[in-house]
Amino acid sequence: MINGAACGNNIHSQLGSGWDSDNINYLVGTEANEIKSMCAYYTASIALLNDGTLRTWGGGFEGCLCNGSVEGGPGPFVPALKEVKEISAIACHGIALLENGEIRTWGSNTYGQLGNGETAKGNENNNLFKSISVNPGLNNVVKIAAGVNHCLACLSDGTVMAWGNNAAGQIGDGTNIERPSPVLVSGINNAIDVAAGGGHSLVLLSDGTVKSFGNNRYGQLGNEAILNKPDLTNSNIPVDVKHLENVVSISAGAGHSLALTSSGAVWSWGEDSIVYDSNIPIKIPVENCSGISAGREYSLVVSEGKIFGWGRNQFGQLDNNQINNKIIVPTEIKVPGKAIGASAGEQHSLIWYEGELIDPELTFEVGKGSVTLNWKSNETVEGWGIRYESEKEPMKEDKLSGEIRRCTVSGMNSGEEYKIGIHSFGGKWISKHRKVIPL
Repeated sequence: MINGAACGNNIHSQLGSGWDSDNINYLVGTEANEIKSMCAYYTASIALLNDGTLRTWGGGFEGCLCNGSVEGGPGPFVPALKEVKEISAIACHGIALLENGEIRTWGSNTYGQLGNGETAKGNENNNLFKSISVNPGLNNVVKIAAGVNHCLACLSDGTVMAWGNNAAGQIGDGTNIERPSPVLVSGINNAIDVAAGGGHSLVLLSDGTVKSFGNNRYGQLGNEAILNKPDLTNSNIPVDVKHLENVVSISAGAGHSLALTSSGAVWSWGEDSIVYDSNIPIKIPVENCSGISAGREYSLVVSEGKIFGWGRNQFGQLDNNQINNKIIVPTEIKVPGKAIGASAGEQHSLIWYEGELIDPELTFEVGKGSVTLNWKSNETVEGWGIRYESEKEPMKEDKLSGEIRRCTVSGMNSGEEYKIGIHSFGGKWISKHRKVIPL
């Protein structure tokens, strides 16, 4: 079974846990089994299931949940789209590639990033809560990518179409004109994949090399241009990313880029590539990689069934139990199974893996101002975490040693409803939260 997990900021329930406060350093099941892939928005999450349907959860800002509303929560919500082959989402909009080669978009449209020929400037109601088709329609699409305010589509003939914000030249059509409808990216006819970031774009060519265009303030175009001189170094036409060959996958973050080669090596360039900004690709010290994802100032890679991450971590999006501003050495993120893929977002991360979450058969004994928890587990774990909160009290967590199977939470308000749940550290045990009322 392919299941999902999440870590990082949870203020809008983007971890799918049902807690209303920040659930940092905590992995939770998404409730949607048999996951094919996932994407992390700014404050929300989306999963593509093997049956071609979608699940969304988190903040519903500007219709990014594709559920016909701006209302959000832990969900999961079920968008009406079916026969979806691939998804891409970032900021507050998303794009889906259907099995028939068509694409659908939804969410924020301030810069025309939905590709329907319109923008939402001066008309907030033009944010689309349900999916729409781009205009003019695109057929024979094979790959898609959503940037912060723009989108890319790779066609079966090797050309690339782009639309949305073009202030930094991220559309790649030789202009800086906003494009609310798809236009052709200049000079590319052998593309096989695309990636879109904060204000830049990447295109993977059939010969294993990479083109880039757009914002280059931090060197994210990888063409050896001078750093911190965007007025001089931004490019509105594709340029060569230097010193790369045999690339099989690309990913664009807010201000940096990643490439995976056929040997399993990962290269990074741009903002905080590993310790500092770099205008050329730098090899990352993780071998035998099979997947990459670039977020806002942090990165995730899949290597031999494990997840490693580095970069910004003030919300626990790297889940290393050491909340701080930056992790400069690739650090493993523990998941209860074999990691398949990952998505790095703004302040949270999504991971899908082969394995099942196991409910530890949690039961309760309600006392006066207290609740006693009992649970079963025959697996050795590093420890247990009990989390609880009410409308009047913020979330608290009691951490216990791994051999414990019973615990009393005291000091609770009598007659007040609490949400409470338990999870393991270094294991795959997790309970859904329950509602209890102390005497």
